[in-house]
Amino acid sequence: MPLTQMLWLKVTRRPLISCLEDSYRFYPQLRLILSFCSFVAYEMISIVLGVAALLVAVYYWWANNASEGIHSDNFPPGPKGLPIVGDIFLFASKSRHTTIQQFGKQFGGVFSTRAGTAPRAVWVTSYKGFREALIDRAWGFAGRPEGVFFKDQSSVHHPGMIISGTEESAKNVRKFTLVTLRNLGFGQRSMQANILQEAENVITEFRRKKSEPFNPRSIVALATANVIASITLGRTFKYGDEGMVMMTETITFGMKQILVAARDRMFPFMKYLPNNARTIMAEVFGSIKGFLNKIIDEHRPTHVPNEPRDFIDVWLDQSTDVVTPTNSIYSSERLPNVLVDLFAGGFETTATAFQWLFVMMLHHPEIQSKIHKELDRVVGLNAEVTLDHRDELVYTEAVILETLRVYPLLPFAIPHQATDDTMLGGYLIPKGTTVMMHLYSILHDPELWDNVEEFKPDRFIKDGKISVPEYFVPFGAGRRSCIGEQLARKELFLVFANIMSHFNLEKPAGAEVPSLETIQAVVLQPKPFEIVAKPRQ
Repeated sequence: MPLTQMLWLKVTRRPLISCLEDSYRFYPQLRLILSFCSFVAYEMISIVLGVAALLVAVYYWWANNASEGIHSDNFPPGPKGLPIVGDIFLFASKSRHTTIQQFGKQFGGVFSTRAGTAPRAVWVTSYKGFREALIDRAWGFAGRPEGVFFKDQSSVHHPGMIISGTEESAKNVRKFTLVTLRNLGFGQRSMQANILQEAENVITEFRRKKSEPFNPRSIVALATANVIASITLGRTFKYGDEGMVMMTETITFGMKQILVAARDRMFPFMKYLPNNARTIMAEVFGSIKGFLNKIIDEHRPTHVPNEPRDFIDVWLDQSTDVVTPTNSIYSSERLPNVLVDLFAGGFETTATAFQWLFVMMLHHPEIQSKIHKELDRVVGLNAEVTLDHRDELVYTEAVILETLRVYPLLPFAIPHQATDDTMLGGYLIPKGTTVMMHLYSILHDPELWDNVEEFKPDRFIKDGKISVPEYFVPFGAGRRSCIGEQLARKELFLVFANIMSHFNLEKPAGAEVPSLETIQAVVLQPKPFEIVAKPRQ
């Protein structure tokens, strides 16, 4: 049988790969030819894609440079940056916060940068500029930037609170949420019972470790999430609950990915690439909202109008027939987005603060000893600490405040946007400009804090009482400050003080103290570490 007929029969009866294997056997030269052709094709495709990406980047760079003509001569100065990539390399290093601080000193506390092909953004690193923007001129900087970085994390038409702008519906949702949470006890003294229950659960989990090394993150993460769940979802979750573990871990993952998602804003053409940040963030928030929607659906059959058990019930009360129409600000599509904001903003930051408190205890055993002495004197060994003891536990409270200063939960506040042409620091900020508040610079400003890099709780104590200066701003300030500040501070005090009343925290035998290096994410997180919780006798 002729060779060509043999190959034809094999092609019609066997897969293409088998056919090629036979071809290689009959024509050894064919392998070399095909390999060469494959190499050439791959290289040509790579070159074409590379040139296309470069052309798109050049276009965006040109377009944004052309648009910079709208900036007046009185626009904040800043580093020149490189063509196309702008100042992106200045913020890619581990020392980005120091870099921003240096620029703040160089340019006077208000300066501008351009990352990638995105328009120039304004940075505020001084408390004077911070106060002017968020308090004195709050009306002019109340917006949120639009684009891939924010709007793709939630529905454009049904945003929660964090990413919403200044439209009337957004104002109404924020006001409704604040009033409802306050009526349900959010951040108030009535939340003490919920927090103390979680403190007891944390202590129980610590005891179960029997003085063996463990990573405390998952324990305090669930405790902080449960405090929020009790008031928003009307329930708490057992330690190890699959649904809650999924949500907390997914939120943590999402927080780390937000900086990755920012690259799509810097280089918009990247959103068209496979596995882009837009897709990743959509999957992250989709899984969280799926979990929350299930709980919302469980509420509907048992919902009794005007007899709210939790935040979900109050939201459902706003519609005449429970399932609100999609054009209502109280739509069923918006509710899970608001809940995501409450959990993402409330549990992740507070859980991270607990981690830094533990790290500080391992680095400063002398400070831990002073806390123990104060607790024993005021409350008693292994006794329950309540808010009634707060005014007397001055040093314990000061340690918490100093931890929030040295390791601010959000080194960058959620970005603001100029809602109109507005003056700031003597410069004209055009409408639509993104404005970043660098809280880290303010909380590490040597002109505001003596021995700024020293962990010094006593700086918050004056005449035997807590004294908090106005420039202590880890939760932001003004109209869009963190709504969970009071709850977070009560939670940090009650849970941390009760842990310290029962345990002495140590590093594992033979191990080094935890690293003080941070993980680069939206929330300033420590690297993973372990502790040993030894019961105090």
